[in-house]
Amino acid sequence: MPETAVATGHHVVARSLRRKGDRAVALKPVMGRAADQAERDIRPTHHNRTGTLTRSLYGGDDQLRDIHDDGFNLGTQVSYGRFVFRGTKRMRARPPVINAAAIGNRTADLINQHLDRA
Repeated sequence: MPETAVATGHHVVARSLRRKGDRAVALKPVMGRAADQAERDIRPTHHNRTGTLTRSLYGGDDQLRDIHDDGFNLGTQVSYGRFVFRGTKRMRARPPVINAAAIGNRTADLINQHLDRA
């Protein structure tokens, strides 16, 4: 006579996985917190006469801040920002210093904490 096995608690595991999956696709609040932290990791490398470009990187009126479930974009909408950051024929590029590894690690930690609460 063959042995039989009875699985118990599988519905609990399935419910837990479903909750984690639901939380994994609704990450906009987590990405917002990650973007807040990432802002603090941006260091401009240029001297700015008016401060407009620098302020736009840290939450000013001209800041580009696009948050969605699968990531975020931070930047500036100041019209001359691209010339400062990318350079021109007569001016060397002066992009901000961004510690991408630290931002990625911190974002991964925030996502894991979010999923652990499911």
